Amino acid sequence: MTRELIGDFVDEDALTLDGFDSAIYGIAVKPCQNTVVAYDFDLLVKQCEEDGMSYDEAVEYIDFNITGAYMGNGTPIIIRKIDESDL
Repeated sequence: MTRELIGDFVDEDALTLDGFDSAIYGIAVKPCQNTVVAYDFDLLVKQCEEDGMSYDEAVEYIDFNITGAYMGNGTPIIIRKIDESDL
């Protein structure tokens, strides 16, 4: 999915992550707030690995630079699927 495809479905202040279009999951509606871009955590990791990072480096990068960043009401959300094997 690309930001062009979701552009009509998110608020104008919705932000995207440069270089991570392949990790877009869809959109998320925050109750009583706005509609933002939703990213798939595993696909973010995959993109970082394709860019030369190890798995651990990718997770640290995502946690610090993406998940830990608040950029206003348009801040994207990250979706992480939890399997029973993760418990």
